Amino acid sequence: MTYRTTRADEVRARVDAIRAAGVGLRALTQKDLEALCHAVQWLADDSDLRAAVVGRTGLSAAMVEWGLRTSVESLDADKLLGIREQLGLDWESNASASVAVVLSGNLFTACLKPMLWPLVLGVPVIGKATGRDDVLVRALADRLPDPFASAIAVETFSREETDCLEAMLQTDLVHVYGGSDAIRAVRERAPAETLVVPHGHGAGIALVANAGFDATHADRLALDVAAYDQHGCLSPQEVWVMGDPH
Repeated sequence: MTYRTTRADEVRARVDAIRAAGVGLRALTQKDLEALCHAVQWLADDSDLRAAVVGRTGLSAAMVEWGLRTSVESLDADKLLGIREQLGLDWESNASASVAVVLSGNLFTACLKPMLWPLVLGVPVIGKATGRDDVLVRALADRLPDPFASAIAVETFSREETDCLEAMLQTDLVHVYGGSDAIRAVRERAPAETLVVPHGHGAGIALVANAGFDATHADRLALDVAAYDQHGCLSPQEVWVMGDPH
């Protein structure tokens, strides 16, 4: 479910609600995971959603279509089920675990993996979206089927509403995406026993070897440079060429 609120008690109640719903994620079947994959892949086919993302982000329609398609095409129920089985998840020690995700607004598809992976691994998740880039994450939360639907929540509130942020951080683990100020604000307000994992700004560099560099490699490099108008976490800001410049 998705919410816009300024009341900390409501945010805390939703943290409690998703935590209680986590029991429904313990015994996920292949059918459950297939339904999850279908719901996420359907997002990429929704022309109205793509148009809304274009309007909110300012990216071209072609870039939004490419970003959605490449972000969801690798989802596969068999692989997800295999990962769950390989990890040997311990439900006794994680019976009431929960995750909070503080999202940034620089990349519209960056919400997908941080919000989906906890659910796949049987952990309920609550996310804070920015008001300028909440279209996709809200669509994701609103369209997931049960048992995932009751174990995910998305909040939007301003950075000044620190009481709402504190209420949301009452989880076992917090992932925070953004700059130094955002990471600092979360560290200062998260409980001492909560693990905070920061994902700060990065600078991408492409390293090119002269030997064997052909038109195919050039096309791939050009796509990396153009993707998300340089806002992607892997977008190279510089290209370094090895070897003799002459």
